[in-house]
Amino acid sequence: MDESHDLEHEKANSQFQYTFFKEIITQTDPNAEVRVLHTYLDDINSFSYDDYDVFMWTGGLGNIYLSNQHNQNQLKVCEKILKLDKPLWGSCWGLQVIATCYGDKITKTEKFEFGFAENIEIIKNHYVYEKQKKLFHCTRSSLRSFRKN
Repeated sequence: MDESHDLEHEKANSQFQYTFFKEIITQTDPNAEVRVLHTYLDDINSFSYDDYDVFMWTGGLGNIYLSNQHNQNQLKVCEKILKLDKPLWGSCWGLQVIATCYGDKITKTEKFEFGFAENIEIIKNHYVYEKQKKLFHCTRSSLRSFRKN
């Protein structure tokens, strides 16, 4: 997220998405070190990317095709991470950034997609899923889709 999105969350007295993910990670692994990189505050060139084992990109309100400093910084950070060949996960905005760095195209959908994803099956045992049923349902929504080149 950028500074304007953070300010919108503050005005609404709403939790930041990165705070939510940080809480999940530290509840799952109390020894995990979680650092949030704010590309509008932190110097992205002096951040110690090599010190981390995995990277997560949360959702946000961005549009990857806007030409602004926030997007440029996000893409630069992603390129640095991809060169490390470490695990990288993206949700919503994060997926837009990652897909763009891989050369894929993000397009706006014709209409807002909201639905219910049924029969999601966990196929890999991992402690993240230990309280989740092997087969479950959840809501999903999107205004964007991506097309692999």
